[in-house]
Amino acid sequence: MPPVLPTTSILPAYQASARPTHLSPTASPPASASPTRARCFVQRHDVHPQPSQQVTAGRAAQERTATRPRPSPPPQLASSAPLDDDERTLASPAEPRVFSVTPTRNKLATLSGLVKRRRKRVPLEAKALHVGHSVDTSCWMSYVPDEAKLDELYLPGTHDSLALFYPLLSSICQSTPLLNQLKGGIRFLDLRFSLLDDGELWAYHGIVPQRLSAADAFEEVYRWLEGEGRSECVVVSCKQENPAPHFAETLWALLDRTSRSRALWYDEDRWPSLGEVRGKCVMFCRFGWDTQRGLHPPEWPNDSRAAWRTTIGGRDTLVQDWYGLSTPIAIPKKAALALSLFTPDSPLLPPSSSAAKTTATDARPHPLSTPDPLPHRISYLSCASFPLLFPSVAAKGFGAPSLGLGWRGVNELVLRGLRRLAATDAATAAAVAAGVGEGKDEGAGGGARARGRRYVRGEGGMVVLLDFWESTADSSGRGRDAVRQGGLVLEVVQMNFAA
Repeated sequence: MPPVLPTTSILPAYQASARPTHLSPTASPPASASPTRARCFVQRHDVHPQPSQQVTAGRAAQERTATRPRPSPPPQLASSAPLDDDERTLASPAEPRVFSVTPTRNKLATLSGLVKRRRKRVPLEAKALHVGHSVDTSCWMSYVPDEAKLDELYLPGTHDSLALFYPLLSSICQSTPLLNQLKGGIRFLDLRFSLLDDGELWAYHGIVPQRLSAADAFEEVYRWLEGEGRSECVVVSCKQENPAPHFAETLWALLDRTSRSRALWYDEDRWPSLGEVRGKCVMFCRFGWDTQRGLHPPEWPNDSRAAWRTTIGGRDTLVQDWYGLSTPIAIPKKAALALSLFTPDSPLLPPSSSAAKTTATDARPHPLSTPDPLPHRISYLSCASFPLLFPSVAAKGFGAPSLGLGWRGVNELVLRGLRRLAATDAATAAAVAAGVGEGKDEGAGGGARARGRRYVRGEGGMVVLLDFWESTADSSGRGRDAVRQGGLVLEVVQMNFAA
């Protein structure tokens, strides 16, 4: 049998290139091969050879070994070090056999090095978004430039993101775990915790436990950000669900426990650019109102039936969080309030501070004055009441509303409203484009009408928080297949890329 290289040796490039691409059990090296190339020949066998094939192959190998001079090893492969058991077995002449090679220490070190190289983070590649194409919601932020401010983007979110479990139907707001939400394009999480007597933080929805600790919830987000979500960022709203003292100290101690967790959080009280926080969590505090860490609303009125203004992270902010609907009859009114945040001139919105000053001094604003920049907006589409209106029924609707039996949910009503607005914007833009040559005013086109429904640098964006985000029902003929894709989430994401 020709001598075989030890398993711990690594073939030089000029020898590896001489290895045959296909070898049969009884093949022999070419007659013109040099001794150095002959040494690279390794006899192979079938995984399960027949006994007659083993005997024939063995005799042929013995005859070739007896008639061919044994080449001496090249100097660079010679070693004065003693052979270990595996190498001695492979180097000694024996009958051809199928070897079961056990990795040695050197091979394990080589494999370890290869694994480390594979785990090395690869620099992010810039992606191009082609207008008219659908966005991949699992990594949609990878299409957004680094200089975009986070409060200028349109972020889909989930209300009470961890409220998945019974026993009360009124406490269930989602049907998918955090990882599925993140993969579906959700970039604003609403996490609510209670501090228990043992000093641990656990997820709660009101008084109902959700069977997940805060440490485990954060770990799910960390792993996603360190893996497939490294081009993304997640705004994490943390809310205190019980009046236990020392809640803020306990939560910050959990986030500061390790250098890894500290590096994964952005906790300044200003809205960052996307490039600052890729691969990180952005803290949005609904606890510890006197602390200076994280984005901090100074107040949060409970169940206000109208949108209200405040300042968050140095940005004028408009918030809509009316959730206490008494009956399903109020669902269209809730949807209209949510849609009003997409139209800056809606009469349902409170006036801006500059508009109020103009009204007080002069009812006729200057015709050349530019409109104020849009505020950042936060809109909760969630609503419920006990015992007549559960979150699932309010979000997804009930019965067959197209037949007049039941009602449409908030998610569907908002989605249909946004599509109507988009159709109106497109028709207006087309009409203006057709009338430009006739001397009509181009500035009154669809761009102005679409204001509030697309990303504009310097203008405030929007956070839209949903119950049952993946079940955006559309009973207008699109069917339930489109529902499972999270139609409203995709609609919000595409506002960041509208032409």
